[in-house]
Amino acid sequence: MRVPRSVLAVGGVVAAAALIGFMKPATVHALTAALVQVANTATNPVVSSEVSRTAAQTVALCIGQDVTGARTPFEEVLPGGGFGGSAYVVPDGESLMITEIDIQPQAGGKFRLLPVTTGLGGGSLEQFFEVPGDGLTHQFLFPNGLAWPSGQNIPYSVDTGIGEVCMRGYLTRS
Repeated sequence: MRVPRSVLAVGGVVAAAALIGFMKPATVHALTAALVQVANTATNPVVSSEVSRTAAQTVALCIGQDVTGARTPFEEVLPGGGFGGSAYVVPDGESLMITEIDIQPQAGGKFRLLPVTTGLGGGSLEQFFEVPGDGLTHQFLFPNGLAWPSGQNIPYSVDTGIGEVCMRGYLTRS
């Protein structure tokens, strides 16, 4: 008597499912982990940061004007509100990846991140933004991030028509 191959294939799958059903959950987990592997290569990087640490690495910085009308340096916005009180400097051994810049104009004008040597391939980073005086907040997004080097503050120039400028990003090891 010949048994068709399709019947043998279905029978094999049923037998394998029954065998897995009798295994301990830890054994099933190990078997599944062996079948699913993630390759972390330069062309296909895998984010492997602990979730609780990611939030701790988030940085928000703002400039504005003090009571005399003078511009303030970029200061860190603290979690409870308020500012850090001094010019923000990227911590040693880390890079600041700027992912967002918000510019709120009063009368329109230009905002410029001044050139700074990045140390990343010998290049320098400089960004220039011009916004109209429409009273709206203008948001610029950088999904891959603008890498700001460790040990650097964030120099800028700004026209008098620009009100507040805020940046958000995260720290990563250099």
